[in-house]
Amino acid sequence: MELVLAYDHRTSLATTRGAAALDFAANLFRRPVSFRGRVKDPILLRQLLLALHQGILSDARWSDPDVLRRTLDPVITVHPDQLCFEAFSNDQSSYLRVAAPLSAFEVEGEVRYGTTNIDFNAGLRDALASLRSSRRTLFRVGAGGFGVSTTVGADTQDHFERKVDVPDEWVKGFMQVQGALAMRPFVFDARPADLLTAIAYFQDNKPPSLPHGLRFEFQPDAPIAIALEPWERRFPLR
Repeated sequence: MELVLAYDHRTSLATTRGAAALDFAANLFRRPVSFRGRVKDPILLRQLLLALHQGILSDARWSDPDVLRRTLDPVITVHPDQLCFEAFSNDQSSYLRVAAPLSAFEVEGEVRYGTTNIDFNAGLRDALASLRSSRRTLFRVGAGGFGVSTTVGADTQDHFERKVDVPDEWVKGFMQVQGALAMRPFVFDARPADLLTAIAYFQDNKPPSLPHGLRFEFQPDAPIAIALEPWERRFPLR
């Protein structure tokens, strides 16, 4: 399935000594969506968006020359309860979702609810690193120019389009995710160090056979364990 995305400007982050403006360009071919607000915790937003960007680019396949052609801009939903980003990794193995309650922002102006794609370009990663808690950070989703009290260069109107070949598996994946989100979740705590150990092993070892995957194992009176397939290596979550 071929998806056409159109934007009237590039997503940008402009910063000065006392202010920052993060402006996400929305897909013009979708119903208009708009949101504007001051971010209460810019450092947390920076960490979450950098993790989302890294997850989208991730690919555990060891060779595929067409990977970058299939990178799909994330979907953003502005809802009365929350604002969330959704995407899949390049290898389609991971579903990524970053959600923030609207209470994480000091909302300004009219909010137009809905769902659209947003331009999530490569240059945004380096720009996000400049977010600081000492700066007043404005967050905006929607078409058109954007400005703060200081000079912000996000008013360019260079309309551009790009076509993305969306695999059928991605469409199926979104449907499966929506079904899973409607189910009652099983929630448990895990130390970051334990998760990083499993991730490092996966990144450093080429799978001897395909497919590869991750499995959670539950045993009575024992910590939950992560099992990596096809190595069958287990990592306890203490």
